[in-house]
Amino acid sequence: MLASMNAFVRETVREAGDAQWLFTDGSYDAGIELVGAAQGKSLVCVPVFHGLTSRPLSTIVLAMQDDEDRLSAQVGGANILSAWQRDKPERMAKSAVQIGFELWRRSGSMYPTTSGVLARPGMDGELCATGVTVSHALINNILDLYAAGGPSKYAGRFVNDLFLVMQWRLSRLARIRAEIDDHAGKENLALTESELAGKLDDNNESLQRLIENVANANRLMMRQMTPREGLQFALVRADFRLARRYAEPILKADPDNSSANFAMGMSYFEEGQYSRAEEFLARCLRRNPNEPAVWNNLAVVKMRTGRFDEALKDAQKALEIIPDSIEVKDTIREIEQAAKAAREESANPQKPVRGIRK
Repeated sequence: MLASMNAFVRETVREAGDAQWLFTDGSYDAGIELVGAAQGKSLVCVPVFHGLTSRPLSTIVLAMQDDEDRLSAQVGGANILSAWQRDKPERMAKSAVQIGFELWRRSGSMYPTTSGVLARPGMDGELCATGVTVSHALINNILDLYAAGGPSKYAGRFVNDLFLVMQWRLSRLARIRAEIDDHAGKENLALTESELAGKLDDNNESLQRLIENVANANRLMMRQMTPREGLQFALVRADFRLARRYAEPILKADPDNSSANFAMGMSYFEEGQYSRAEEFLARCLRRNPNEPAVWNNLAVVKMRTGRFDEALKDAQKALEIIPDSIEVKDTIREIEQAAKAAREESANPQKPVRGIRK
């Protein structure tokens, strides 16, 4: 059990390579930094949820390199990661992540290269492949441990919780790899990763408690946030219902605020109120006309309301901005399928329409 946890820490440092920053859930930060320092690395862990770590926020602030980053750090790791992923590719090139993949999904960007225990933009292919192999070995060791009676048989509550966090991280990374493999047409690899993640989660009887711990940490952090800080935090998590709560007072003072309008639009989108969703998403483009996530979501709104030509035009605009986006290409394919199905339905009213996402 302890051997697996130590191997997880060492593998994290190895896969991080020469990265300066690692965005984490906060659980293994001290061990990761100590192992990194012993190898001559200056790897700084940035916990996205400060409520899950005893590390003082001031130490992260002092480690930041400029005033803007220090200001972001005062809010927390979620705000730093969001700002770097969106606006500072040079910072992300020196960073690795174990958490926060929703940012890439929401923006329609490709995930950073995802290895065994972390992801990093531009990671060496051989390093990535070796990391996946190590990850699979760790997962199989964990499953063998459960077959022998489970981790609680060998350790107390604190160590057991740390073990379960590692198990959760490995499961999450396996699901990200499965998603990437599925988009790449590697169905067998995707199935393998999904099955491994499923087995880890089935054996993680404390997973719900871990999720509740994260939620409690979030609530503690949000009590200290201004509306703008809370909005940014909610958007990082793609929690649009929460983001809407922060967006409303911001829009009273700044009606064209892009982030607030995006939050409102996506919250209405999730509720199926497509006319309201389109209204707010369109407002985002007043200040940021080249925001691919907005164009892509507008395309989906228009597809779901049967305006296929307009939807395709918006999706193609998004693809012009980010030509390699898998998500936008999927949207275009769905629009074309839905439009074809609608034409067939028009020609043959007895045939049900297919291809429109519900």
